[in-house]
Amino acid sequence: MVLEFENTGVLDATIQVYYVVDIRKVPDSDLETSRLEDDLYSKLSAYMGSTKAVSNTIPTGAERFSEQIPADLTDEQQRKWKTSNYAIYYIGEIKYQDTEGAHFTRFCVSARNTNDVLSCRRYNEEP
Repeated sequence: MVLEFENTGVLDATIQVYYVVDIRKVPDSDLETSRLEDDLYSKLSAYMGSTKAVSNTIPTGAERFSEQIPADLTDEQQRKWKTSNYAIYYIGEIKYQDTEGAHFTRFCVSARNTNDVLSCRRYNEEP
């Protein structure tokens, strides 16, 4: 997965990216989906509380800032992902500072081996 961020403002912007990659069984119901996403957001919050992201400066009008998020899967995880019962979940938060102040954007997507990439039901919400 590749994240892209473009600075369209009049001053340089500072950006920090936090993310978690996990493989999970695809939920069978809306309730299971909500529980899974709650668990992933909890995992992200714990990670953000224990890790300091590297800040990057994006000059005004610069080409897009891109960051590759790898899915470093173990052999067992790869075996699970090859079935249609599992998906890789990418969940994260981008914090950025510009002339208007501090902001954040959350993202959450899942990828199955069928080349389907879906947005999670919840993303970009206030904590």
